[in-house]
Amino acid sequence: MQNLECINFTIHGRVQRVGFRYFTLQIAQQLKLTGFVKNSENGTVTGTVAGEKSNLQVFFEEIRKGPPLSRVDTIFTEPGNYKELEPFTVK
Repeated sequence: MQNLECINFTIHGRVQRVGFRYFTLQIAQQLKLTGFVKNSENGTVTGTVAGEKSNLQVFFEEIRKGPPLSRVDTIFTEPGNYKELEPFTVK
């Protein structure tokens, strides 16, 4: 892959109990990205995603929209680590 990047993300808003993790999984699989997404105890959704830079841009555009019952207030990102990332999963 060229232009490969890895990004850690935290999503704030109404993102738990609305199908957000599985929505994120579907988008990541369509874009052939690796990583994971999970719920956090503080009500956010967190994860790590890696892939082509252009696909990551589409990924974040789509998850900013979220599934119908969700509301995304903020997405925080920071550089991630490529170690041992597998096909995208929900944890």
